[in-house]
Amino acid sequence: MNRMHSFRRGVFLAAAFYVALRCVAGVPGDPTGETILRNAEDRMAAVKDYTVNLAITADIDRLNVPPMNVRMYFKQPDKVHFDARGFAMLPREGLALNIGKLRTRYTAGRVDRDSIDGIPLYRVTMVAKSERTRIRSVTLYVHPERWTVEKLVTPQVNDRVMSASFRYTQVQGLWLPQEMVAAFSTAPADTVEPNPLDQAMPARPQQRPRTGTVTVHYSDYTVNTGLSDDLFKEEQGKSPD
Repeated sequence: MNRMHSFRRGVFLAAAFYVALRCVAGVPGDPTGETILRNAEDRMAAVKDYTVNLAITADIDRLNVPPMNVRMYFKQPDKVHFDARGFAMLPREGLALNIGKLRTRYTAGRVDRDSIDGIPLYRVTMVAKSERTRIRSVTLYVHPERWTVEKLVTPQVNDRVMSASFRYTQVQGLWLPQEMVAAFSTAPADTVEPNPLDQAMPARPQQRPRTGTVTVHYSDYTVNTGLSDDLFKEEQGKSPD
């Protein structure tokens, strides 16, 4: 009886391990990273332009940022204009995420299965094509049916990590952002023992990187109204690397 119990327990554990493995690793039949990104890019093809109100609140360490309400204008492929300034803490690339630009700068690599709040997603790891690209990698979490980017994670300077999580709403049958929460955090501390020679050297004072969140609510969309290129002229050349 004990041998039968052990056998059944072994079968159960093996099955549980197999299910868990399928949840974190790509399986045969999954689309490639390039296909996932192309599907996400094609999803936005019907959006020629849009205008939207942004309500922005920030909770940043050691920084007092008052709430902001601004109007954002977007036009394909990558034109963005704001009717107010002062967006130093905001990830502009997240406010109007451009998959096409990411595909030109990064190579889609490994695809894994993941989930957020119980929703199954594809996790696509992208690596910079050029050594000159400041951000060396980007990780996207993509919905497997509507092909929306649910989360974006990028390492920043000073051992920081920026993640942007999205919630969507349908506008004229199109999935567009309803909320974006950008979180700035520091990478885990290095647990390697310090070099005694390094300890003997005087330590340089370093400014502690800021952490916190920025929350953006999108409302009052107008879509495909034929925005003029003149609206975006002053923004040309400001796109980050």
